[in-house]
Amino acid sequence: MTETEGLRTHVWTDETSFETLVALDENSLYIASPDEPELSEIAEQIRSGTSPASALKSSKPKEVQLDSLKHIKSNRHSTLVYYKYLSDSGKEESDNFTMNPEERDELFAKLNILCSLGYKYTETQFNKLRAALRPLITISLIALFTLISYNAAIQIAEGDSVEIQGRHVLLKRLFAWLLDVLGPTGVIITGSVIVVLCFIWLGKRVSTPPLMLEYKKAK
Repeated sequence: MTETEGLRTHVWTDETSFETLVALDENSLYIASPDEPELSEIAEQIRSGTSPASALKSSKPKEVQLDSLKHIKSNRHSTLVYYKYLSDSGKEESDNFTMNPEERDELFAKLNILCSLGYKYTETQFNKLRAALRPLITISLIALFTLISYNAAIQIAEGDSVEIQGRHVLLKRLFAWLLDVLGPTGVIITGSVIVVLCFIWLGKRVSTPPLMLEYKKAK
């Protein structure tokens, strides 16, 4: 990623993963995913003085007015940046994008202009117990869902009729078909693989607990 040398407009580009372009001016945050070589061309236009709104017009970027942000946060040890904002319709919406950690830190340094808009910046270090909480809840839910699916797969394998009612009938039929294809053993294997991956996630979070960087609008 690179950054402009301008005083008021900054742009970071990442061509190595999701081809993300993030731009910041004194009013808005812009997030776009143009393909190469358009990504480099747009970044160069912004560096040359073209406003992000004009340079990104054809890329249909997400433009978030800074004063509409509810919060923007990231784990210092991660590449994901999460943000929540008020849309033009007044509805709260959430989204995320990826940035190299070093460039993410640069973005957060530039976002200190939010402090003049009534935002508070905090850094919260999770302890090991708090770091483990989300993975443990996820593991428990997946294990429960696997057990329920296993029992349902047994009934299907034994030839019991599947009665599908209510909403989302197509989705329910697809799920019943998937259980039939996997069978009880396949369901257990699939669920077990997912649980193992979650335990790996748990180990990483506990060994390096999140350090959350956040700008949050004062209530």
